[in-house]
Parts: sequence; C-alpha cells; structure tokens
Amino acid sequence: MAETTTRLSMAERRESLADRNYKGEDYNIDVAIEKGPLGNRRCTDMFCVLIFLLTTGCMGYIGYFATSHGDPALIMAPYDSTGAYCGKSPGYEGYPYLWFENLDTPLWMAYTVCVSACPTSANT
Repeated sequence: MAETTTRLSMAERRESLADRNYKGEDYNIDVAIEKGPLGNRRCTDMFCVLIFLLTTGCMGYIGYFATSHGDPALIMAPYDSTGAYCGKSPGYEGYPYLWFENLDTPLWMAYTVCVSACPTSANT
C-alpha cells in the first residue's frame, strides 16, 4: 500500500513552528541543495552588468559635462512664456519671480511673466 502524506494546514504549521521542540521532521528538503549551494553555479547576467555599467558611466559623463559647460542654477530657475529665465537672463536680473497670469487655462505656461515682486491684492 502506498504511503500517503498529509498536508498540514496553515494553523498547524504555525503551531509546529512555535513549538520549541519542533525539529522539522515533516519538512522535506531537496537532496541537491541539502549540503549547501549548488557546485555548478555560474554568472548569467554579465551582459546586463556591462550594459548597466556602461549606462552609469555615460550618465556620469553627461552630468560632468553639463555642470562644467552649463549653469546648474538654471535647473531650478523659473522661466516665463518667452523662455527668459527670471533673475538670470540678460535684462531680467531685476525680475526674479514668476507670475502666472491665468491658471484657469490648460495653456497656463503661455501666460507667465517675470516680475520684481509678487503681486498683492493692493497692487494687482
């Protein structure tokens, strides 16, 4: 007669794992990995590692080139609808703030202007 194995419910498994005297008698382990990692292991992702390192190197070079030949402060500087950077572009040094004329339209970026001070209800 064939030996039947009974599967433990989750509650029974939790109880057996909480038992201090549990030795894992009902746990079957594969014979191939019983004594540690497999002996015939090999690296299979070297091509992906090379692509990753090449991409990381290229991004590092782009970052170096951008900071040495450009102005990193322009990344966060606001610009108006004409493309002039507020407070940075020639002729706009005295206008560091960006004012949005109309935020109700989907094309709100077309309605921006560099200003010297933020408008208040008294001077609008």
